[in-house]
Amino acid sequence: CCYRKRERLYLLATKAKLKGLIGKRVLHPLLYSGLFLYHLFHHISIQVNGKIPSQTFGKKRPIILAVSHIGLYDTEVALQAIKKHFYLLSDDEEFMYRTFDGWLFDGNGVIYVDNDDRVDKRVAFETTIKYLKAKKNILWCPEAIWNLDINKIILYLAYGIIEAAYQGDALILPIGIEQFDQEKGAHFVVNIRDFIDVKNYFSLDMNKKERKKMKLKLASELRDSMATLKYEAWEQKKREEIGEDYYQKFVQKRLDEWPYFNLDIIKKRTFQPKDVVESTQVFEHLNYLDIDSRNAFLARIKKDYQLELKEKENLMVRP
Repeated sequence: CCYRKRERLYLLATKAKLKGLIGKRVLHPLLYSGLFLYHLFHHISIQVNGKIPSQTFGKKRPIILAVSHIGLYDTEVALQAIKKHFYLLSDDEEFMYRTFDGWLFDGNGVIYVDNDDRVDKRVAFETTIKYLKAKKNILWCPEAIWNLDINKIILYLAYGIIEAAYQGDALILPIGIEQFDQEKGAHFVVNIRDFIDVKNYFSLDMNKKERKKMKLKLASELRDSMATLKYEAWEQKKREEIGEDYYQKFVQKRLDEWPYFNLDIIKKRTFQPKDVVESTQVFEHLNYLDIDSRNAFLARIKKDYQLELKEKENLMVRP
């Protein structure tokens, strides 16, 4: 991985031309067919609602697929559902070595990035721009890590995808994917929405502060759009079909599918805006609080309010 990172930096610094573009596009139908058979063998079914909107002939622009991220199979499910050729943006290079997924990614075309390395993140961003300017499409999971959160439909998004679309003159296509486990394999629902053209929201007279504010706004709108699509996928399942331990089983199955991830790694990689504070952070001090008579109120000890109301009701004097 260290060698590959240095190689990526060298190729970008020397302004080397992108290689293998035609070969990967020619190879795509073969990979797509193999992926279809692989999913059939592993009992993976895919329901696609919607399709990529058409563009004006002769004025086609590259597309960034903004795909929700729920587990191991998201990327290959998206590739099969879309059918068109897309380059992948991935941060799991070290786990792809000598694996089927790694072979699939390399054969299809992939831009690897180490999200813990600021230089490599910049290299991957600039490389993505190069592909977009060459009219190549990109598959990007803007959540950056699996979303196993019990509350958030879509995790918070950084605005890098907005900046890439602007600089690469690309359209963003929101896609919501949800996975429903079955006794054998899994069923995926893929919902596709209309394009988001970020260039419609910027003007040349905008200053740096206004541009950043707009990018944050567009990242929020993209998140809302992806959340709507994912919520619509949830409606495929009836409430009575969801057991009390559904969430726990779902999380455990995702982790079992990919042994390189655990909840600590997922939490570390999850993007959190600077102006957002989670409840766990707000009450983190309670773990270190030495309770006495002066600070007991900080503990916010939970009361049995139902019992308290019942006792008050018994004490009430009725006329």
